[in-house]
Amino acid sequence: MVTIVSSKNSHTYSHRKKEQLWKICDNLADKNGFRRNVYWVSGEFYRGYWRHNRREGVGIHIYRNGNRYEGEWKNGRREGQGIFWIVDGGKYRSVYRGSWKNGLWHGQGLLYGDYGEMYEGFFKNGKRCGVGKQTYWCPLSKSFHVYIGEWLDDKREGIGTLKMSNGHIYEGSFVKDLKEGKGVFYYVDKCSKYEGLWRADIPICGMYSKIHNDTHLRALEVQNSKILAENIIEEAIQKNQIQFHKCHNFDDKQEVENQG
Repeated sequence: MVTIVSSKNSHTYSHRKKEQLWKICDNLADKNGFRRNVYWVSGEFYRGYWRHNRREGVGIHIYRNGNRYEGEWKNGRREGQGIFWIVDGGKYRSVYRGSWKNGLWHGQGLLYGDYGEMYEGFFKNGKRCGVGKQTYWCPLSKSFHVYIGEWLDDKREGIGTLKMSNGHIYEGSFVKDLKEGKGVFYYVDKCSKYEGLWRADIPICGMYSKIHNDTHLRALEVQNSKILAENIIEEAIQKNQIQFHKCHNFDDKQEVENQG
């Protein structure tokens, strides 16, 4: 019974709430324990365990588009350990396997990409978050870049190492998927490295040197000279709590390649 109170007078009106027939029958069923192939009007179906009319325990759910979840449930949602499959070219392909919470990837798991890429690490609310390893397919070299480090909201954030398919390596700080802050870039083909500050994937100020030679080359002014304004440098140095000699303009400038 639903009671409606009018704000204009004290009269009370009542009416019986209408329910769809399938909902009434579903409530009367009071599903508990194992049930085979419980169907939805949308065409989806579930085979597994129930508790008080909600999926709870281990079960398999086939969605309307053919995608499939196999694993644990709690209070009608995917929660615990499970595997999610999608239909790809008429075959099932695993997209994610690992821990779930409230229907989302949460905790430790494996995420698979379309071209063999893989992320192995931690998730939070359906996004990569924490420490993890991600491989990226490079169609030009037909091999993978590899990143190992920290994540936040599905982006590289914090300290990590990125090894590119050509052998070059960056070790340092990332912000929103870009190299930012203090970092070292190793040029394997030139046996050299750049160590210094980065902003938005661009080297700002630092030292370029040979890996097998202790003699450092001149401090470099790189990319667009406008970004070497003193206030930007000072801000970056303070943010990273490190000290570098201030960059000066040189007649013989050498540009650092912006790889990755």
